[in-house]
Amino acid sequence: MEAQTKTSFIQYTQDNHFPIQNIPFGVFYPKLDHTKQPRCGTRIGDFAVDLAYLEKKGLFDGPLFKKLSEQGISVFNKPQLNDFMKLGKSRLCYDFHLIRQRILG
Repeated sequence: MEAQTKTSFIQYTQDNHFPIQNIPFGVFYPKLDHTKQPRCGTRIGDFAVDLAYLEKKGLFDGPLFKKLSEQGISVFNKPQLNDFMKLGKSRLCYDFHLIRQRILG
């Protein structure tokens, strides 16, 4: 059985260190945002993906993020990843899968 290759609507070169299979998390300063506030994101190819924006738009609809949203809690619209990491790996497994699916498009 062949491994399924993941692709993204975001274009990147074959030799890029950040293809869809290697999604890093970090903090960035959005160039076009007038607030100039740092927030959490990820990177695919040469593009930053604004996780705070996707979270605000309700695109993370797994059980954990849905519950956090109902409580008015944001984990990505912050200048650090601490709140995201505090959620713990076991609680994030399903929701992380959904995050990856949203980024894949």
